[in-house]
Amino acid sequence: MSTIDGYADTNRDYFTTCLSMRLIFVNHVHPQTPHVGGLRAYKFALEGVKKGHRVILICEALNSSPYTPSLKELRNLLESHDWSEPLILGIRPFRSFILEQIRHKKVIPAIRKVLVTWSYLVNSGVFTDFSSAVKAYIEPIVDMFRPDLCWGIFGNTDAWLVAQKIACFARIPWVADVKDGWDPFIPKPLRNILARRFYDAKAMTANSQYQAELTMHWFPHKPVVVYSGVDDFFIYEKNFSDDLKRPRITLVGSTYSQENLERFIYGIRIWAKKRPFGSTRPIFVYAGGEVERVRLAARVLEDVCDFELYGYLPLKELFEICSRSLVNAYIWSPKTFHHKLIELICCGRPIIAFPGERKEAFQLANEAGAQFYECVSEEHLSNTLKRIEKTGASQVLVKNREVRKRFSWTAQAEILFEVFTEAVRRS
Repeated sequence: MSTIDGYADTNRDYFTTCLSMRLIFVNHVHPQTPHVGGLRAYKFALEGVKKGHRVILICEALNSSPYTPSLKELRNLLESHDWSEPLILGIRPFRSFILEQIRHKKVIPAIRKVLVTWSYLVNSGVFTDFSSAVKAYIEPIVDMFRPDLCWGIFGNTDAWLVAQKIACFARIPWVADVKDGWDPFIPKPLRNILARRFYDAKAMTANSQYQAELTMHWFPHKPVVVYSGVDDFFIYEKNFSDDLKRPRITLVGSTYSQENLERFIYGIRIWAKKRPFGSTRPIFVYAGGEVERVRLAARVLEDVCDFELYGYLPLKELFEICSRSLVNAYIWSPKTFHHKLIELICCGRPIIAFPGERKEAFQLANEAGAQFYECVSEEHLSNTLKRIEKTGASQVLVKNREVRKRFSWTAQAEILFEVFTEAVRRS
């Protein structure tokens, strides 16, 4: 078998393994995709190479890229790669007309339900066009790279399938990560059946306490909570809270529910209409992937607010916008944990979750000293905005840098790599 740099025995000394591991991360979403789904795996891969580990990130190729390396090119990539960076291995999926129809909901609902159930029961996933395409690369990657551990990130089960197959072929442990909830994404009759197919994971991680608690209903491991982190500028750079000449209400991220979006915007309208005559005109700001939906819903604000509507922004720009806001807000969905809360805490301005939130969010905000409000109705939102404007426009939220450091990718990576080390040690 060929190896990189003469790498020899997979049963090498444990302490050597701890100093420098060879890791494979599997995440369906490419890190260059303008979506948060590609962020977690890539950022922790970067933290891995900082620690001296070698990391391969297997993902689906970008839609804009028809290129997938041949097996010969793969060998060259592995032998010539600069391991001070993760190796991003984007694999183009096999084209599957049926799967495309299922995922884009172009099939009659009853037929789609049957096809989804069939795909899960037979293939353990609905992205088998991706996992099947990866199969040809598993043996050469294992032979040449000789990994110590594989980490599969659940946005769908096929990332777990790939991680599981790599681990089985290489006879190494794999760790299952829960980024999205099992209950919301897996059909109810199949949750226990599918969960059992992944019981061989050596350990589990989750991106929140909420996801960890859901996961424990279905899996034998108690997941270790590893939050997705924030970049260093969220922690160390100047907050712009003194630049509040006009009140800016900034909504970030996905809207999830049309009804809740409209209710949120109407709450802003109630507040804006009640403001004293002659007050400076507020600005409604949106940053996220649903600009057109928000633009249509925000038409009721045209007589009371100016607009700034952005798509996905580089995080640095998002930080600068949010740290200049009177208040930052997000639409809450009960189906997920909102990582954007952590980013907003570090922006140092008051935060509103509409129309609800969980205990975990309050705990994180309280530990960081953030002003965090749960608004459950339009009137509640209006009254909260009035109170914040009265007391918060000139108030710079005190941000304890040491507290915020716990939200960094580096700090969270310490927890993650301890899980990896323990999994390797016990194998």
